[in-house]
Amino acid sequence: MASIDPNRFGPHPSSGPTNIPALTASQQSALEEISKAAHRTELRLDLKTGDLLFFNNWALLHRRDSYTDGDETSRHMVRLWLRNSKLGWAVPDSMLPPWFAAYGDNGVRTKLYPLIPMPDYKVPKYSAGSAAFVIEDSDASDDE
Repeated sequence: MASIDPNRFGPHPSSGPTNIPALTASQQSALEEISKAAHRTELRLDLKTGDLLFFNNWALLHRRDSYTDGDETSRHMVRLWLRNSKLGWAVPDSMLPPWFAAYGDNGVRTKLYPLIPMPDYKVPKYSAGSAAFVIEDSDASDDE
């Protein structure tokens, strides 16, 4: 199931003046129809401690419920980008610059993932939201 709220598309209200146009009535209607179809075909997963879930983030319309850590429980999510260059989809031309910025010319990059949540979350330099975007790389960003 997915909530595709037309009010969340476009520039963020705090971003100030922009030349990004508002959604048209047809675009809003299309998003509402997609949301209805998602509700009709919803699949819920009941994940427990220790469960791992792998899925293709680019091929599956998905969402997650809101969550608040408790005194005894917490949710730990790690984004892991797995790729098989022979069997996987081609990286779209428009995504090549952030792809190479994140993974280098040979597409391989060693990453360490914490088994338990880190006390202070550090935003990755080359990933934001649901897709990879180039974020300016500087020594100053390491301290932020």
